[in-house]
Amino acid sequence: MSLKSKMVKPSEKRKLIKELKITETDIEFLLTAIKNSMIHGSTLEQAVATIEKLQNIYTQLQASSEQSGSTPGQIAARKAQKELEEKDNEK
Repeated sequence: MSLKSKMVKPSEKRKLIKELKITETDIEFLLTAIKNSMIHGSTLEQAVATIEKLQNIYTQLQASSEQSGSTPGQIAARKAQKELEEKDNEK
């Protein structure tokens, strides 16, 4: 798989976050929770596969943030501002 095919465009990132409702912060939380938990040997293989998937998603989201020139905080602030504007428009 080429590096280009692994890159996520900013518009695709927004679509992915909107569909999954998951952010880099959510993934960080999940990875920390897994790291701090006891995993039984019978589920170790699944745990490793899940961690790899989460790390890949996290990397793609970060690459998209860097590509768009926005930090996660800036993206969150824009999202919050947009939500406030939408609420104002509903009134």
